Amino acid sequence: MISICESTSLPSPQTYQSPGGFIWWYLDIRDPHGNGIVLIWAFGLPFLPNYASQARQGNGPKPIERPSLNLSVYKKGKLDFYLLQEYDPTDCDSTEHHWKFKKSLILFEQVSGCGQLKIELNCPIPNSSETLTGHIQFDGPLRKGTFGQSDPTHQWTPIMVAAEGSVHLKCGKSTYEFSGRGYHDRNAGTHPLHELDIDTWWWGRLAFEESELIFYALFPKKQDSPLFLALEVDQEGNTHKLQQPTIRFTEHRR
Repeated sequence: MISICESTSLPSPQTYQSPGGFIWWYLDIRDPHGNGIVLIWAFGLPFLPNYASQARQGNGPKPIERPSLNLSVYKKGKLDFYLLQEYDPTDCDSTEHHWKFKKSLILFEQVSGCGQLKIELNCPIPNSSETLTGHIQFDGPLRKGTFGQSDPTHQWTPIMVAAEGSVHLKCGKSTYEFSGRGYHDRNAGTHPLHELDIDTWWWGRLAFEESELIFYALFPKKQDSPLFLALEVDQEGNTHKLQQPTIRFTEHRR
């Protein structure tokens, strides 16, 4: 159902051309007051309209044909802005460390074991005269270590954990400026998500003063035992995989 990749690994070029496949990059930043963002840039995001249904019918589009940006902004723990925008493939580009979504640009650099994301957003709001603009920067040590053989069917790549970021965005009369702790990873697969035998999954992270715990709980479609993965990452990027973790869910809260 999943394999863990090194932070410096790159997705196979085949991923972009695999019908029904997917590749998305995830970034979240949150300050101590509950202000935060979640940004996802993707090719073949499985949650786009008709993407999964077309794959189930045997005519899944190639990920490179469905580029998208997804941005959520929170104020004091409450959602204040949301955008899921698809783009014409001719307006987009993806190289190893550089992505373009029309007028929005994302650049990733790595030097001496550290990584830096520089993001310039320019997103016209559909059915509106307003445009969200601004920049985001995210810096931190690259996560060290990998576990087992990487399977291109579904690769999970935690890239930067327990890192720091700053947000400067504006849309109309709304301004979002804050700094805080964040997380950056990538999921990529050469098969449609519904073919991975995953019925339900939970992903999350717990931030501690000197380390961070990130986990995946994957429940298969068959009545097999769930797969629990848990990694503890310190502020230098050193990674420790917890052996046979148990993840128990109690009352759900929004």
